[in-house]
Amino acid sequence: IYVIQFTTGHGHVDGVGYATIQAVLTGEINVGWVLALLFAAKLLATTLSLGSGASGGIFSPSLFMGATLCGSLGALLQMVV
Repeated sequence: IYVIQFTTGHGHVDGVGYATIQAVLTGEINVGWVLALLFAAKLLATTLSLGSGASGGIFSPSLFMGATLCGSLGALLQMVV
């Protein structure tokens, strides 16, 4: 989480991630590998927090992961077409 926050200037992975979801949907974040990295980091963070018993919920992380995964797929398809 620290490396992503240090390199991008925003804590995309921690918290609920509504700002990141909005940025993906409006096209502000449209680099495929960055979106895939955000997906993997949020998946790891959610898995670790749920597994440790510190559940903060699953709805917002699922929205975040769906937006980043589909955004990276869209970026990949845009490169192909």
